[in-house]
Amino acid sequence: MVPWRALGMLAFGLAIIFMFVRLHGDGYDFPVKVANMKDELEFPRPPDRTYLEVSSLHPQDQDDDDKDAIGGGDKRPEPGTGAAVGSKEGLKFGVGWHSQWHLGKKKKVVEEEEPPSQKEEATTVVEKQLVDEQAKDEQEHGDERWIWMTNIWHSDGDCGSGHLRQYRRRLSDVMVADNATKWELMYTHKLPGPITHTSLSRRIIKKDGERTTESIRLAVVYKVIQDEHAAYHSRVYHFGVFQKQDLRDDCGPSTETCHRQHPFLSFDYVLPGTTLIKEFTLEHDTILYSRLSDTVQFRTLQLPKLKVGSTSPTRPFALSSGAMGPFISCPDKKLVPQRTSFLTKIPSKTKNNDLHILMAHVQEYRERGEWDYQVSVSTELTEAMTGLKKWLPQELQWISPRHPSITHETDMMMDEPYTYGTAVQNPFVVKAADGSSFHLPVKGTIMSLENNEKLWSRRKKNDPYLFRSMWGSSMIDGSLGAIITEQGVINDANDVMVLKTSGSSILVLKRDFLPEDEDRISTPWRLAMVMSDRYYDPTSPTAASRNVLAMRIVRARPTATIKAEEALEMMPKEDEDDKGDVSVVEEEESVVLDKERNVLLMVYGDGKMRGYDLERTVEESPVLMFLDEKYHVVIGMLAVVVAFVINEAR
Repeated sequence: MVPWRALGMLAFGLAIIFMFVRLHGDGYDFPVKVANMKDELEFPRPPDRTYLEVSSLHPQDQDDDDKDAIGGGDKRPEPGTGAAVGSKEGLKFGVGWHSQWHLGKKKKVVEEEEPPSQKEEATTVVEKQLVDEQAKDEQEHGDERWIWMTNIWHSDGDCGSGHLRQYRRRLSDVMVADNATKWELMYTHKLPGPITHTSLSRRIIKKDGERTTESIRLAVVYKVIQDEHAAYHSRVYHFGVFQKQDLRDDCGPSTETCHRQHPFLSFDYVLPGTTLIKEFTLEHDTILYSRLSDTVQFRTLQLPKLKVGSTSPTRPFALSSGAMGPFISCPDKKLVPQRTSFLTKIPSKTKNNDLHILMAHVQEYRERGEWDYQVSVSTELTEAMTGLKKWLPQELQWISPRHPSITHETDMMMDEPYTYGTAVQNPFVVKAADGSSFHLPVKGTIMSLENNEKLWSRRKKNDPYLFRSMWGSSMIDGSLGAIITEQGVINDANDVMVLKTSGSSILVLKRDFLPEDEDRISTPWRLAMVMSDRYYDPTSPTAASRNVLAMRIVRARPTATIKAEEALEMMPKEDEDDKGDVSVVEEEESVVLDKERNVLLMVYGDGKMRGYDLERTVEESPVLMFLDEKYHVVIGMLAVVVAFVINEAR
């Protein structure tokens, strides 16, 4: 007699397993790995913050009209304020830079003692040579792009001074997967005190309506204590612009200041006030910051233009008091200590260039064990009659539902610890380099502010709620479970965004822009690719080396791809050799390699770099990938089905 009931149950169980695998194992692609740089860097401990940027070289910030003074806004410093301006050495190196400095080749120049009457003439000759070499170097290497990696340690030990280490490598070497090249240490800078905040500003410079290069600046805030006085200083680095320093070949793992190559041009400033700085953001030539126990939400500082070489750690430029933002109410003052926030500037498209500050913060209500995410915009509006500026009431844009905080308790009956609640989402913003969009990931939701001309044209004149119509939201696929993101990057076209989760997974999201006659700017973000390090274990001693420190999306032409046996792995197992074999991609009709593509660059805790082509995917079934990763779940389901079938057969 045929056991129809047993066969029916077997067919039903297999159908359920098949549907489970199809639903969970289909839909997400894995990008093609195009670079696997094997060289490692040894760190005494993982850096507290890492920045990864790509830019070309230029003698000065190209968006500044005054070529003798760079570093800030329109106003020049008044005589007698700050550090002394314009030593002869600083002026001399403000004219140009040595053509070999940034190429890593040291050229010894024998300096002979000259009579005092000939020194000025010699200086003029040197300046002329520098200008000639600069023009020649721009012609030969002006289009070459470099990858800059900045590792920052907030302090040495528990209470020591902070330091940073600057590395570089050519982007072209990574795109051809040339493992003969390695990270080059440019310099180590030890700051006079512990580092409290860092902020990077990136601006696209356009010429004739087309993108030409990037203006990248990094601000490092450190605390200086002398006797009973405390002050906050800030050093601002200008990427791709160099200044002369004495070089050494023995720069090792020490945290002391040492230059193997000439460092980026930098200026030191003294920030006004002495109270604790809570938030700090650099917006090209403007500083946004807030202080604990302040009477206003935030303050703004305009960086002045300074002569090259006019400041140093011992001779910083003293900035005057910052312009005040909107006042903060007394009830809000009590909540500020339990608040984690960030500030960013929204480029204005108004005739009067009004100031718009986006502020997002996670507010913890510790007495109730809850937290929520709040987003607001402050606008400094210009009055039509008087021309005076005043801050409008802070406009709350969006607030999330309240979540229970993580709570650790012990079951009194079972005497076992258990945890419940939702981890607090640290706020961060993914900002387009041209300021056209701002994206705030909050768990499984992405709030997007589109700073677009089309939306600005629809607003009412002097509308205090003009930004409410510019927001949109996108939901990340809920099948991934609870998503806590830590950092993100977006490409220049604003249609590809990459997020890193707390579990060291990488989410690649894409969107499409809509025609001009549509009400919206683009479609919502959709999850296109998922990269997961299945061997990552946060409790493992090697977890730090597998953690992604920084990411960057660049437009480049990759000419190689990793062989298929490693193409689906973010990182190999700890007990396996790092394969990373490279083979040239065969020509196919569907693959065009002579055009620039979106390439994701990632740096790991051990210094290794990997690159992924986000416009090509690995031709392997996602179902097989799912079975390979979740085989234990499938085996368990099969065991249950077999047990029921055997029971029915009896």
